[in-house]
Amino acid sequence: EGTSAGIGNLTEFDNNGNATFRLSPLQPSVFLEPTTDASRMFAQQLRPEGTDVTFGIYSTSGSYGPVFQHRLTANADKTTIVRGASPARIYVTRDLNTEVEVLVFREDGTLEWGRRYASSSFGVNSSFPTDSQSSSATPISGGGLILSVAKRSISFTTGAMSYQTYLIRLSSTGDIVWAKRVVGEANFAVNAASASQSIYLGGTEISMMGEVTGTVTKLNSNGALVWSRRLSGAFLFPLGELANGRLLLSGSVVDTQFTPTDSALALLSSSGAVESQVGISFAARNSTIAVIEGNRMWISVASGNVAGGSPDGGPVHVGLADGDFSNLRWRRYVNAMSNGMAVPDFDSDAVVASFFNRGTSALEVLTFRDDFSSSVDSTLLPSVTATTTNPGIMAVDAGYTMADITVTAAAVTPTLQTGALTFTTLPVTESAITTGGSSVPATIGTQPSSQKVNPGATVSFTVAVNNPSSQTLSYQWSRNGTAISGANAATYSIPSAQAAQVGAYTVTVTAGTTTLQSATAVLELNATTRPVGDSVLFASDIQHPNGNIYDQFLLNGTATVITADPGQVARISFVDANDDIVQVEYSGSGTLTLQLANATGPAVAVNYNQATVSYMKGTPTITIAGADQTSNLGIFSVGSITGNPAVLKSGVTYDGFANVALITISSTNGQFGGVRIGNALLSGSSGNVGLVATGVNFTGPIVIGDIDASGTASPKLLTGTVAGLTGFPGEIRIAGGDLLQTNGRALEFGTATAVRMGAGTNAHGVSLPAKTVAGRLERNGQDVTSTVVVGP
Repeated sequence: EGTSAGIGNLTEFDNNGNATFRLSPLQPSVFLEPTTDASRMFAQQLRPEGTDVTFGIYSTSGSYGPVFQHRLTANADKTTIVRGASPARIYVTRDLNTEVEVLVFREDGTLEWGRRYASSSFGVNSSFPTDSQSSSATPISGGGLILSVAKRSISFTTGAMSYQTYLIRLSSTGDIVWAKRVVGEANFAVNAASASQSIYLGGTEISMMGEVTGTVTKLNSNGALVWSRRLSGAFLFPLGELANGRLLLSGSVVDTQFTPTDSALALLSSSGAVESQVGISFAARNSTIAVIEGNRMWISVASGNVAGGSPDGGPVHVGLADGDFSNLRWRRYVNAMSNGMAVPDFDSDAVVASFFNRGTSALEVLTFRDDFSSSVDSTLLPSVTATTTNPGIMAVDAGYTMADITVTAAAVTPTLQTGALTFTTLPVTESAITTGGSSVPATIGTQPSSQKVNPGATVSFTVAVNNPSSQTLSYQWSRNGTAISGANAATYSIPSAQAAQVGAYTVTVTAGTTTLQSATAVLELNATTRPVGDSVLFASDIQHPNGNIYDQFLLNGTATVITADPGQVARISFVDANDDIVQVEYSGSGTLTLQLANATGPAVAVNYNQATVSYMKGTPTITIAGADQTSNLGIFSVGSITGNPAVLKSGVTYDGFANVALITISSTNGQFGGVRIGNALLSGSSGNVGLVATGVNFTGPIVIGDIDASGTASPKLLTGTVAGLTGFPGEIRIAGGDLLQTNGRALEFGTATAVRMGAGTNAHGVSLPAKTVAGRLERNGQDVTSTVVVGP
């Protein structure tokens, strides 16, 4: 994270923006890039035609020695090397004319598999030098590849070009899943990183007159054509899918002579229709860079001065669009630079913006929070009004079809050698980016403190900042990871604390280019009545056949606080977003606060035979405070094996899971009993999602159905140590889920020993087999998935 890579040198920064080292290879034409492990980098050497190609993983410290280093002899001009992040693999593709060789290496350098693929369609006639063939492999998220073989021929008599593109989908072990030929004249680039497992082809059609037209083609995971579109008046390529399934395109508007003019962005619907578009007239041609974060797009634009011959002229603009281009906001970097890029950190709410001046070779880097307004240093990124246009891009059917081809595969083990690819350190020179002199970084001097008050009391959270350089400070308070509108001062006050305000409070402080994150302060309400807030004690001292005694609460509003009598269980009911009745059970010390988002009701539960009971419906957040080792939490939906079958309606298809957004736990002595919510799915699209019990040690088990963050949500599984289930000490159990995050972010993981991927069931006895982990777990920014996940 925070690493800028390029041809010839690499500079790495720590989380505070300090340059830790600069590195340059001694040999020319070496490409360096970071890996998910900050202690390692990837390098490959690009050499002239006919020579060797070298690649490997290297340390970022000491002598920068190789973790591994391989050299393949000859065919450097016919070899492409790419890295895939999920799973972490290195893919080498070698075009051998009538055969294409694919080699897959793990990041420890071992060969996972190697195969050569042959087809009667491959190969070029060596007597015609105007014919050519190229091949490349594009990783698919979660495993597998798309092998692309592109052939081009040029007619000696007419000068016209013809293209043939062959696509072969390979499994994660190299087996051929399907092989297709794209019927239609175009030169395609492949994008296979979509969450929907769709495959997009960005194509260019070139006529005999040299006119260029852009096309976009969508295939499903089985290689079937979904649609193909020709884009009138534009030359755009697919960048990827937003969380809502729209496809983002980037490129240029073209005039009637097919000459690129303005830069452009467009969004296509899942059916290939143009839903939104924007032309950026103040941008240099093809200078627009867009990065997707959920349903948001971070846009970086260099001005037309760069294309006009002024390499350091700028200015560089940074934009943010939510969902489409109807709410596009711009900021312009104050210093004259050649180009820039804003990249969000998908595992937090930070954004890294880097700007480069080709004339002076200066790289300037700053960070800010992803609200893009209150947290940005206005002296460096002042807000501007930038006029955009509607370029009038139309999408019409391009008429492409797909045809099956025959491809055979044979295993191959390459001859690997080693070679001299060494590095040298460069002097590290850096300074603070300001509009007038250097500054001393600010720090948080006094953290906000947790508070326990009676309902209706006034509450104030305060942060104090050490600010020796008198930088302009901005504040943004959040509750449970969601920014509080208007909470932009050093103190955040609540005039009358109620159940709806209970939660975990933090503040983000921006001082110049420095962003500071406070510790967490929890607001807890005293249980002055039983219950507090929007619920009623529906029935008390219910003797259950399992021997437990229950007090049944019923939510009749949006927020309430309940407690359990000594030796008894407090249970509260509501209906979730999928119309399942959900029971939350709590026992032991402390208070449980339940808050319902998007609430409706009270109303009869439509999927159940309970005409006399009215429930609130919504998505809950649960906060537990004042707990200790006697405290336990359980959550489940009412189904045929978890409730009274008599209340179920025939003919109804039940979801069978309890949908909850977030559970936050704080403890008086650093301990908690157990969390048994294997029937619960912890999911949401904003704020924190999952389980947050930082530093709390569990004397019992933790069993969770699954965690899934979408949109801008931050997934969490933060705990201290965990006793675990019998026979599985130290392990958190995932019951039937795969921990795949819809928004692609890493799951922030605490200090528990392990996560075991196990089997589960829904509330109606439908078995869920144990799944292989599909997400990424990180601890303190480091990928720990392979070291903490076990099973199935």
